[in-house]
Amino acid sequence: MQKCIGLFLCFIPFLLIAQQPSKVPCSDSVHRQFDFWIGEWEAYNLKGQKAGDSKVELILDSCIILENWTSAAVIKGLRYAGKSYNTYNAVTQKWQQYWVDKLVA
Repeated sequence: MQKCIGLFLCFIPFLLIAQQPSKVPCSDSVHRQFDFWIGEWEAYNLKGQKAGDSKVELILDSCIILENWTSAAVIKGLRYAGKSYNTYNAVTQKWQQYWVDKLVA
């Protein structure tokens, strides 16, 4: 346990912390470019038939956009489902997507 020497010296660390602006990770405008996608969606094909449902949400301190997809069609008793993880790559200055699903080739 540390001891303080004088009341003023005890408050210096708190003053330094309080003066530093707190930046929320991924809060800049480039990370917010796909916020319009967030929500629950029904997807339809060109014939107007329901193709599936998509739930899109922010995760991990709003740094990742997670899509949860489930198809409307049932094939062999199963619904196709998958997830996409979308994030902004500051090095390439492009958005990138990583898709995973349970489809076995």
